[in-house]
Amino acid sequence: MSGNFKKLVLIIIFLLLIQFLKSSLFRASKTVRAVGDLSVDWGVEEGKPVFEINNFAPGDADSRYVRIKNNASNIRPVGFRGILRKDSGSLSERLLLTVSSEGVDYYGGSGDKTLVQFFTDGTGPDGIPLFNLASGEEKTVVFKVVFDPDAGNDYQNTSVVFDLNIGIAITVPEECLSVNFKSDPIFGTQNNDRIRGTNGNDLIFAFEGDDRVDSGNGNDCVVGGPGNDKLYNSNGNDLIYGNEGNDILSGSNGSDIIYAGPGNDRITASNGNDKVYGQEGNDFIHGGNGEDELTGGSGSDEILGSNGNDLITGDGHNDILEGGNGNDRIYGGPSDDILEGGNGRDYLDGGDGTDTISGNLGLDTCFSEIKSGCEL
Repeated sequence: MSGNFKKLVLIIIFLLLIQFLKSSLFRASKTVRAVGDLSVDWGVEEGKPVFEINNFAPGDADSRYVRIKNNASNIRPVGFRGILRKDSGSLSERLLLTVSSEGVDYYGGSGDKTLVQFFTDGTGPDGIPLFNLASGEEKTVVFKVVFDPDAGNDYQNTSVVFDLNIGIAITVPEECLSVNFKSDPIFGTQNNDRIRGTNGNDLIFAFEGDDRVDSGNGNDCVVGGPGNDKLYNSNGNDLIYGNEGNDILSGSNGSDIIYAGPGNDRITASNGNDKVYGQEGNDFIHGGNGEDELTGGSGSDEILGSNGNDLITGDGHNDILEGGNGNDRIYGGPSDDILEGGNGRDYLDGGDGTDTISGNLGLDTCFSEIKSGCEL
């Protein structure tokens, strides 16, 4: 199943913005505390734009030295984009921008990138990439604006005002991109966080640490990080990604999709027609009510379908698979599995390996070397 998972969850780089103006993340006159413990020193006074270009003569230049530090315990990829606040007389068409750090050109190094191009280039979901910052690493980025020496005198008494967004670039599962989120993303830190979502559709990143997240109501996307996380949702059709660690993942009302990730996880789908992928590790999966699709992945997994007509696939090593109530389809995969149908008219196929199948109640169809309670 891991191969299918990679096809389904194509990752996209998404720039998590740090707004310079009108931002609840603003902490001091020069410093913004960012998501993922990234801090930025803009080198300008509080409330002023990063760049305010007035009465430039051809060949004039202005620079900002922006210092970025990664206070997290892991590497953080950094990206940026610009926000145009004012452009009188189309001055931005003749202003050239270069971005560099420690002798390395990251943008406009050839001297042919205008501000107009800069604003366009940064509109994509990944912004403009800078570099990866290691834990505790700091870098100073030089943003330099030059008025084109060949501009002539057509731009007298014109001005440009613009700000910068700097943030971390992280992976967002493809399924989450179709959700209409009602608010800004919610972020944890490298510590052990307690996070609660809103009643709307939330995008939540826990990051490192042993976190506890209740996404609340709405159709949410919850992304765990390294650590033993507890990720819950209340109501809504949610997307939950446990990622690394031994996680406890729980759906609720609604049709949820849960990817457990590496680790020995405990997953409860609860109500709704859910899809659960245990992936790596020895997982315990409880389907709950509804017609669920439950897949163990690699590892020795225990899967209980409970109520509903479920599709259960071991897909790993020496799994224990139980359908519970309902007309279930159960597939063991390439190992020595134990399959139990429960109540209902079940279809049980042990697959490769020496499997043991018990159909129990109902008119069951069984394929295995060792079987009992099977009528067909």
